[in-house]
Amino acid sequence: MKVIQRAKWRYQRVRHARRQIRCSFKVFRHTRATRRALAAMVLRMVDQSLRYPLNAQRARRDEFKVVIDGWPDAVQVIVGVHGLSVMVVQQADFWDFLLWPDCMPWRKHGQWRCFDPGCLASGPYRRLEDLLFEHLAVPFLAFLADVPEQAQLVLCSIEGIQHACVEELQAVNRLERPAQRVICWHLPPGANLL
Repeated sequence: MKVIQRAKWRYQRVRHARRQIRCSFKVFRHTRATRRALAAMVLRMVDQSLRYPLNAQRARRDEFKVVIDGWPDAVQVIVGVHGLSVMVVQQADFWDFLLWPDCMPWRKHGQWRCFDPGCLASGPYRRLEDLLFEHLAVPFLAFLADVPEQAQLVLCSIEGIQHACVEELQAVNRLERPAQRVICWHLPPGANLL
């Protein structure tokens, strides 16, 4: 009897140790439903963009590339289930991220939540499309709405550190120094929001 109890105790101890290491959530896997939810979210984001017209194209099975009309080709917007990145790539050289919201979708009991510990509004959401829209599209649309009317995209390299930002025309004059290389593109004002 003691041998059986010892074996049971060892088994429970090993099982308890494995439970501490094991993640409490399932690894996210793409399915047809998640790809449909991502496509629906991207279409909803394109429809709700008031300031700049957006064009979405499928880049991969689980990613979309969004083009902002009037913005330079150096700005690349990639949307996936785990994040939306607005990055600047000039002549195949990565410069900087203008915006990078991320999301860690997780489904439990038929509801979707964001598993990111830093997320303030983690859910629950009934549909994955709603979760992705709140965590990825809303910050992106707010970023586009906050672009000043007379703005330009500025690329500067200071001592080998590459930086990209969107600033007003007057603010760029203070950045111009002989020690740095600056590339500027004027951004269109976009639609009038008032």
